[in-house]
Amino acid sequence: MHVADLTFRQRLLAVGAVALLGFAGVIWTGHRTLADVRIGGERYAGIANDKELLTEIAPPRLFLGPAMFYVLEATITMSAEMRAIALERAEKSLADYREKQSYWQLNTVERGLGLRDKLFRDAKVAGDECLSGLTSNVLPLLKTTPVDQGRAIVALDALIPAFRAHRLAVEEAQSILNRRVNIQEKGAIDEAASGERTVLWISIGTALLALAVATWLLRPVLLSLIAVRDRM
Repeated sequence: MHVADLTFRQRLLAVGAVALLGFAGVIWTGHRTLADVRIGGERYAGIANDKELLTEIAPPRLFLGPAMFYVLEATITMSAEMRAIALERAEKSLADYREKQSYWQLNTVERGLGLRDKLFRDAKVAGDECLSGLTSNVLPLLKTTPVDQGRAIVALDALIPAFRAHRLAVEEAQSILNRRVNIQEKGAIDEAASGERTVLWISIGTALLALAVATWLLRPVLLSLIAVRDRM
């Protein structure tokens, strides 16, 4: 069948089909290019997970600083009541540390930059040494009657090198996470902008194609209308 044999209705349907196909192409392209960076998408979920981990690294979760502070407070105070409060807070902080270490070791995704090595090797090794010293050598001395503050201070002082190594590794992990979040956010912004430009150009191309097809199919009809007008 030649184009000249098509009825006016068939020509209109053809134009409509081209427009619908173009619209479907715009929707599909928009979905494919923007799905990764929209809220709830894979890139968004990765950024949200990293930011959550970043808050957990800071006190009082994946860092032993708060526990060390409470133990130090319990070691130097002369008040039995204040010591009991400090020891209770130290035990809770240590329990949080153990729980979050177990959780994030299973749920942290390595996206480069060596985050797992810093957080779950360097920081954890030094943290475990510090944790073992606190629970085995320091806390028992603070729970005896009478409290042996002198030996507790010496035992706590011996843990300072391990705690310093733990703190430095945690700070490096924070730095890695900050860089990773910044890289992911910049990549998501660039990808979203690229997707928007792609959708825009496809929309313009579809509109021009639909216009060209309409002009080609409806040209005989338009010429007929012009001829009728000229004869009037």
